[in-house]
Amino acid sequence: MSDNQPATSQPSTATAGRPAAEARTRGGWWSNLSLRSKLLAMLLATSLLSSGAFAWISYSSGRTVLTEQTMQQLTSLRSGKRHELEWYFHTMRNSLRAFSEDVAVSAAIAMFKDGYNQLGKPPLSEDRRKALENYYKQDFLPKLAKTMPAEPLIENFLPRQDRALELQSLFITENSYPLGERDKLLDHPAHNAYTLAHNTYHKWFRELADRFNFYDMFLIDGETGQILYTVDKEVDFGTNLLDGPYATSNLGRLFRKVVQEREHGYVKMTDFEFYGPSLNAPAMFIATPIYSNWKFMGVLAAQVSPDALDTFMTSNRTWRDQGLGASGEMLVIGDDLRLRSNSRFMIEDKATFLAGLGKLDLPKGTVELTAQNGSTILTLHDDSKVILDALAGKSGTELVNDYRGKAVIASNSPLAIDDVRWVLETKIDQAEALAPQADLNRKILIAACLLSLATTLAALWMAWRFLRPLQALLGGVEKLRTGDSDARVEGLAHDEFGRLGQAFNAMASTIRDRNEVIVAKTKGYESLLRHIFPEVIAERLKKGEGQVADSFAQVSVIFVSIDGFITEAEPGAGRSQSPLELLNQIVDAFDAAAEELGVEKIKTIGEHYMAGCGLTIARLDHARRAVDFADRCAAELARINQSNGISLGLRVGIASGPVHAGLVGSRRFVYDIWGQAPNAARAIVHDTGTNEVRLDEETYQLLREPADFGDLQIMHSRTQGDLRTHGRRLAVTGAVPAAVPAKLPANGSSNKKPEAKTVRT
Repeated sequence: MSDNQPATSQPSTATAGRPAAEARTRGGWWSNLSLRSKLLAMLLATSLLSSGAFAWISYSSGRTVLTEQTMQQLTSLRSGKRHELEWYFHTMRNSLRAFSEDVAVSAAIAMFKDGYNQLGKPPLSEDRRKALENYYKQDFLPKLAKTMPAEPLIENFLPRQDRALELQSLFITENSYPLGERDKLLDHPAHNAYTLAHNTYHKWFRELADRFNFYDMFLIDGETGQILYTVDKEVDFGTNLLDGPYATSNLGRLFRKVVQEREHGYVKMTDFEFYGPSLNAPAMFIATPIYSNWKFMGVLAAQVSPDALDTFMTSNRTWRDQGLGASGEMLVIGDDLRLRSNSRFMIEDKATFLAGLGKLDLPKGTVELTAQNGSTILTLHDDSKVILDALAGKSGTELVNDYRGKAVIASNSPLAIDDVRWVLETKIDQAEALAPQADLNRKILIAACLLSLATTLAALWMAWRFLRPLQALLGGVEKLRTGDSDARVEGLAHDEFGRLGQAFNAMASTIRDRNEVIVAKTKGYESLLRHIFPEVIAERLKKGEGQVADSFAQVSVIFVSIDGFITEAEPGAGRSQSPLELLNQIVDAFDAAAEELGVEKIKTIGEHYMAGCGLTIARLDHARRAVDFADRCAAELARINQSNGISLGLRVGIASGPVHAGLVGSRRFVYDIWGQAPNAARAIVHDTGTNEVRLDEETYQLLREPADFGDLQIMHSRTQGDLRTHGRRLAVTGAVPAAVPAKLPANGSSNKKPEAKTVRT
């Protein structure tokens, strides 16, 4: 079929000639239906949509009901725990206020103060002081260092006053009970006014702390800021809260605030902070002034135990009994969005919980600090929307992601507790809350499947019959798409699909004929491009680049001139070969050498051959390849001389430097290069002797072993100025060695340093 022959839409003779009765017998009643009738039959599949709609409505309704039910349950639990928590801290404040007004407390602080003033005379002995320092260095500070970014120094923690050193020596280093059990020392064996006060009141204060679940209790001198007494005997015992090591702690700030107010019944509380004497464990304090006969004596303070708050928040770890299932919990969160109570998951399975935290994008050191403290208080962060709303005074219940990155249903409410801004959060994992829906979904799915089964089977059968001719057409189109222009569609009925198949067959025939013409022309075009231009340039032209222009920073340009060709080509030379055949033989040999050595041919001008190395393919050794190409051309020319019985010579000029290259011309274009290096190569070859290769100075410097280029000449060119060139002989056998420099040895090298010769061009 010719290029301009129009495609036909007429059916083929074989198809048109089949009897209608045969077509009806082959396709049956289904093939004689119109496309419209077949499409109407497919509408039976709408029953599937109705079944799907039924399943979706049931799913959505069940999810909504379960979510609302869970939210109501969490809100109810939150409300009850909120009132309990507010009552808990209110009762704590009132209890501490009542204790401070007890005469036993005022008598105790007076007795401890008197006993403290009698200590330190004489000062602590050297042995006892050394024992106390060893306790700090070998026991307390190494444990504290695990919770701090920098190494703690003993001078920042050891008390300065002799009386404080005496107290810590008596009740810490000389205490027979270990850390955590020092409160068991009821009757100290030493005899002085302070131990007498301690033996008198310590048991009462310890029972008081146990009854109200305080971690520790403190009696602090209101005038000096000295901690006169503690139940637990940690390293804050005996220190000064005005200028001692813990003056800037939350306990120190709380003490100064209470002293500043000095009001009967005044109670002040701090938020949780990391507290050094408790090995940087989270601690909060509550304090009130102590009066005796309206005289301000000091401050009674209590350290609130995080464990006590956890016990209260978890109802002694009875989450399931409270209706919180396997993933529900109640948490207290501060205004810095950090937890003030421990995570349920940390309490139940610490290792698994910490492993899960390690997979989250948490601030550096968060997991390590949580593991060291064994607590999530002040380490984990939760900034979900409901918490921010609760801090702004709004209660609410929403679906959010918690501090574990899990989707939860959370109910939050602000807490009305004096001196702190806390939020109470009650939450449960969304997956657990909606677990009953999974069973409902299974039942809905089974019902929907049974309801749709019969309709689906019928629809599938009709769809198969309907799609069979379409599949045949699609198969033909797919073959055509993959390049098989001989694709044909046969055996279709007399409906719309049949006419579509006939049109497809005609289109495929037309495409096949046109493709054959296009392929033939394309191959010819590509072959021509690759013969005229370098491979890379041909590929760029093939891809549709209209203008090819490049600049190259470092290229070696080789200009080769064949001496004696004009003489050999003159009529009457007696050669069996024509000049064109001889020139083609030489150029083909040079082309093969260029391809092997990675040199790119630029063009030939008569007996001149121009090439470059490092153009379209950058090469670090372009100078060495250019020299090797010159030697190879000499070898090829020697072979041609011998086989043809002629004596052609060779002159080669090589120059290196920046080059511009591109297609020149818009109608009859050629690939050419220009710049200083091509000009220098032409100038050099003009005055180079026969069978000689000569380099410019830059090419000479680029060679790693340039010693064999011993002939130094300075050429004067009208266009290039002075050119320092280095040359040597080329081994071209069979040629007449015309214009061979007399001073060059036969091997083209010299052991003496050459003197420059000057040549004018």
